[in-house]
Amino acid sequence: MPVCWRRRATGFAQATPVYHVIDLGTLGGTSSAAWGLNDAGQVVGSSSTSSGHQSHAFLYSDGVMTDLGTFGGTYSFAGDINNKGHVVGTASTSGNTTYRAFLYSNGVMTDLGTLGGEHGGASGINDRGQVAGRSHPGDAENHAFLYSEGVMADLGTLGGEYSSAGAINDHGQVVGAAQRSGDLSIYAFLYSDGKMTDLGGLAPVGVYAGGQSSARDINNHGQVVGYFTIEDLEIHPFLYSNGTMIDLGTFGGLYGEAWAINDTGQVVGSSNDSNGRQQGFLYSNSILQNLNDLIDPLSGWTIAEAHDINESGDIAAVGFHPSVGSRALLLEYIGPAVGGVPEPGTLALMVIAMAGMIGFRRNWEH
Repeated sequence: MPVCWRRRATGFAQATPVYHVIDLGTLGGTSSAAWGLNDAGQVVGSSSTSSGHQSHAFLYSDGVMTDLGTFGGTYSFAGDINNKGHVVGTASTSGNTTYRAFLYSNGVMTDLGTLGGEHGGASGINDRGQVAGRSHPGDAENHAFLYSEGVMADLGTLGGEYSSAGAINDHGQVVGAAQRSGDLSIYAFLYSDGKMTDLGGLAPVGVYAGGQSSARDINNHGQVVGYFTIEDLEIHPFLYSNGTMIDLGTFGGLYGEAWAINDTGQVVGSSNDSNGRQQGFLYSNSILQNLNDLIDPLSGWTIAEAHDINESGDIAAVGFHPSVGSRALLLEYIGPAVGGVPEPGTLALMVIAMAGMIGFRRNWEH
């Protein structure tokens, strides 16, 4: 029976930092945010520029933050990067009249086109170069798309008017959120083998039927993470694995959201505590851990959000420091092994995970 962790565990002191905090800086402005990273430690996101009125997509690699530019407008945002260093996101055109999905590769930003309308945006890319996102098909609402080998395919909806894709794994499975027929709410979906499956109907018992949900990421084992609402009052992070959606709980507050999951099943996101303070989390071995308990307490950083995690356990995050404000961060894993959620139906890995729980019980959630 899954345990809903509503508050951090107590009675355990973190003696040695598990993560080293790296401030990625900005593009000349005062703030930045990290949204994606790959296994080589390259990070993407968005940053304010020296003008103070622009936010541009960036690629951070080998200690250097590069401005990826726009399609002539003042805005761009990078949401994901694959292990080949290819970046996807959204950028505005001249006059900021439209925005387009882009693929950035070898120093060139390419417009991926649309489903027939004027707008589009990309959210995820896999190591095969397939891209997931959303676009307007003519004058209709956004629809989720899968871009592969130069062709953008409309993934449809759950019967309603709207859908948007958030991530794609190396098998071409896509997750996101979509409307059902006659329903203005959105529900998490999994698109696989040409079929869109409604994951909202698999929400944990006790979730109000009218509540919303959205899937943010999927790993190569088909495990999905995101958020769902409880009686339209609370937002909780979820993990969908082997046909079951698990409530990961919160730090005692009313909000929590899971943003990413790696192939070992480690989940990252953010959650509010009972005082309403938002903090980044790591969910591993069924334990919800506060990332602020896993860094050097003398660093001065407060980790507010965790947006991605790679196979080495490094995390792309957003944090606050009194001397610099809000910044894109790379949390470099330096500590002891942290196990993941067991892969579906794998008893051997479950045994390993249980052993890891005995040797590594700490605090947490997002």
